[in-house]
This record gives sequence, C-alpha cells and structure tokens, in this order.
Amino acid sequence: MRVARHGAGRTNQKLYFAKMAMQQLEQATDAAVIQATYEAGVFHLHGAFLALLQELSRFYKQSPQLPSAEALRLALDVKGQVSPEIVQIQQVESPDQWLGQLQQAFHDCQLAPEPPEPQPEAELPDSLILRVTTAAAEPASELERLQRWYKHLQTMINDFRREMVEF
Repeated sequence: MRVARHGAGRTNQKLYFAKMAMQQLEQATDAAVIQATYEAGVFHLHGAFLALLQELSRFYKQSPQLPSAEALRLALDVKGQVSPEIVQIQQVESPDQWLGQLQQAFHDCQLAPEPPEPQPEAELPDSLILRVTTAAAEPASELERLQRWYKHLQTMINDFRREMVEF
C-alpha cells in the first residue's frame, strides 16, 4: 500500500508560501506592507486549495484543469463516481464557513476598488494604497484570519491524503 501523492508538491509549496506571507505579516507595520502581505497570504492559500483540487482530480483520473469542486463533482458524476472529499469541500464552501470566507477574500482581492470621491489635491490622503478587502486594518486580525484558514486547509489536506490510498 502506498499513499497517493498526485501533485502534492505544488500544494505543499503554496502552503509554504502562505506561511511565509504570514510570517512577514507578523512583522509588518506599514499599511501598504500589511495589505500586500495579507493579499499574498490569501492568494497562496487559495492557490493551495486549487492545487488540492488538482490532486483530487488526478487521484480520480480526471482532468487536472477542472476549476472548482463543483466541476470535479460533475465530471465524477458522468463516470458514476462519488468523491467524499468533494462532498466535504462543498460543505465548507458556504459563505459562513472558512473555505467560503477564503474564496470571498480571494474574490475581493481580484476586484478593483470603487474609486474614491474626487478630492482637491490638498485633501488627498497620505497613502494612495487603496484597501480592496474588507479585512480590519489591524495586522493581528488579518494574521489571525490567515492562520485560521491555513490551519483548516492544512488539516483538510492531511485528512484527504490519509484517505487517498492506492493498493
């Protein structure tokens, strides 16, 4: 018996990059650096989730290019297969669950912020960096959010890998 590691390297790499972003966020004091490292953490955690979907796709012998848990579920339905991992993922994708919140944060980072009301030049803010996320301004809360998502994602990945066994 051996444990399947279908593309596990990329998933692990994205988790490592997210961990690096969290370490940088712990030390950040400048608002722009806080925003940049928070977004980097969100991007890498979301990337780790997508890499996990690719692992599952390869394990179930599906196209690794499927973009979502729902797309993978539909592809498995066509072959009459059911993935308990996909069922579990879809349960935590709701907006009130951790994965839904991570996906919303990733989506928020992709959107251009609403332009501010025009102001006379003398009244422009010191920083021209616009916050695109709804996260709190304190790095501690952003860090705690990233750490919580990281922990949940890492636990999910480890649990799935223990179950993905080839004989």
